[in-house]
Amino acid sequence: MSKCPNCEKEINQLKFEKDVRQRGVVKIDKDGDLEYLIDQPDEELIIADYFCPLCNEGIDVEDPEDFLKGKENDNKS
Repeated sequence: MSKCPNCEKEINQLKFEKDVRQRGVVKIDKDGDLEYLIDQPDEELIIADYFCPLCNEGIDVEDPEDFLKGKENDNKS
């Protein structure tokens, strides 16, 4: 299990915020509202930030999978 470097409590999940780029078209639908049609099924990840679910402080994580498996801490010797 991983430990938050801020509050030092054990955690098994992270909160995240991510910015992505989607491409497609926007048009007016039959009701006069905007309708977004996405061309690409996959989003292009621009940036992702991770946070402790207990203290809500940011955590510098390169690979969230390695961090949650405790591998990221093993490499920092």
